[in-house]
Amino acid sequence: MATTVTNPNYWTLTLTSNTSSTFNFKFVVDITIGGVLVARIKQPKNMADSAHLSYEKIVKNYITISHKHKNTIVGTQYDSIHLMPQNAPNPTGATLNDYIASFNSGDLRTVLLEFHEEYASTEGGAITLHEDTATAQTKALINYSNSWEDQKIFDLSKFDFDSTTPVSKFLTDRPTTTAQPNDLKGRVAQLTSANDYQTMAMFNERDTYFNTENGRLIYKFYEDVPDTLGASDNYVGVISVWNGDKAGVEQPDLSSTEDKALTYVACGGANVMKMDYAIYGGYKPTSAIKYYSLQYISTQEESQAEIHPHKIKAGEYIEITTVGSTDWVSIGAASNTLGVLFYATGLATGSGVGEVYEYEKLSEPYIFEMVSDANCNSSLYEGKNIAWKNKYGVWDYYFFDGATSDKESYKRKVQRENIAGSWNAAAFELNTYERGKVDKVEGNKQTNINTRYIGEEWNEHFKGLLMSNEVQIIEGGKSYPINIKDSSLNIKTNLKDKLVQYSFNYEYAHNLKARV
Repeated sequence: MATTVTNPNYWTLTLTSNTSSTFNFKFVVDITIGGVLVARIKQPKNMADSAHLSYEKIVKNYITISHKHKNTIVGTQYDSIHLMPQNAPNPTGATLNDYIASFNSGDLRTVLLEFHEEYASTEGGAITLHEDTATAQTKALINYSNSWEDQKIFDLSKFDFDSTTPVSKFLTDRPTTTAQPNDLKGRVAQLTSANDYQTMAMFNERDTYFNTENGRLIYKFYEDVPDTLGASDNYVGVISVWNGDKAGVEQPDLSSTEDKALTYVACGGANVMKMDYAIYGGYKPTSAIKYYSLQYISTQEESQAEIHPHKIKAGEYIEITTVGSTDWVSIGAASNTLGVLFYATGLATGSGVGEVYEYEKLSEPYIFEMVSDANCNSSLYEGKNIAWKNKYGVWDYYFFDGATSDKESYKRKVQRENIAGSWNAAAFELNTYERGKVDKVEGNKQTNINTRYIGEEWNEHFKGLLMSNEVQIIEGGKSYPINIKDSSLNIKTNLKDKLVQYSFNYEYAHNLKARV
């Protein structure tokens, strides 16, 4: 007896067997998620002696989206995923402000498929289960929204940090480049502010980029327009975070656990301003910051030229080759020891020598523009921070800083009708102030939000917002569910529309307090 499984990269499996001609034959498939058997499917063969089994709906019922912030040190979940890092105590007395990443178990699930058969040896005989008739399959799956013609399981390898090609490796449709020339040297800026919370999700796989200090998130801060593509970089400070326990995450083992396989990284203006900068190099951004970038890098490239400490620039990755009289600890090294690798926080003096390591760009840089009065780039309107579940099943964001307007609506219906008169009093009396019909009034507020003038490269991003079934607004340090009321999106292009601006209407998912 043997079951043959084909279409392994599809949500629909095709099953055949050399024992399918037996009595009362059925294919049996067990689906286990997180070590728990969630479904056993029994399916008879079709007229062609095979069976086609779709397990997409079963699995996706167990894939959720993270709402809480969780890290490897604390273990318990705190407050909103959008708001990390947060001041919450952990058992060692430190705070969650030390950690800028969060892992969660519901966004990616490890699914085990086991294949069996059941049949009887004779007509009317007892039906027997025959286990493990084909090699079991283990799959790491996300809640990816396929188009109807695409029934393939999402290829996670497209987002592995294992390529020298600088492509987007985060689970987002945010644009990073544009064909339109602008002052960001071909980059698109993500809008944010000091009150705006955002994250980006990435896979935290078992890979050399994740289990050593070779894999890092690097934040660069600018007081002027970034020149990330030029020969020199005009950043004024760097925060460099090893993807490990200092960030609040750790390397997962997908063979046994899934709770650390997908990681959210803090990236909004409010998130960045709350970091514990002493842990990540000592730089603290000021109100003079107009832009910052976020990029995932590897420091596994061959070393470049040797450099003396008085020429070292903040943010460069240095290996101490000659200790000399230099105090390497003062600029970020763990110790004044030959061979120590570290990110420099600035200049030093002395006779020491270090080698500058060139890093490998594992993702495109995402550039964020700070919208605030402090940098004379103020918005005319109150910004609205909208978060939604994108097509990869994780959070995406946009900071709407265009015009806003509110409209409240109310619905009335008769709750009951009272009979006028003092029926319970000693003497009967009719009072003119007594109400007969009593209304129940329900209210809701609908808000119109707009982008500033932007490029057409944002089209795919906004499609995701319109098609999402999980949308939130982040206000006052809390997130609230909202419903997008628009049912269509006019796809705009710079050629056709010259200046591109998008407008959306939303209402809160809960009515205003009813009055009875």
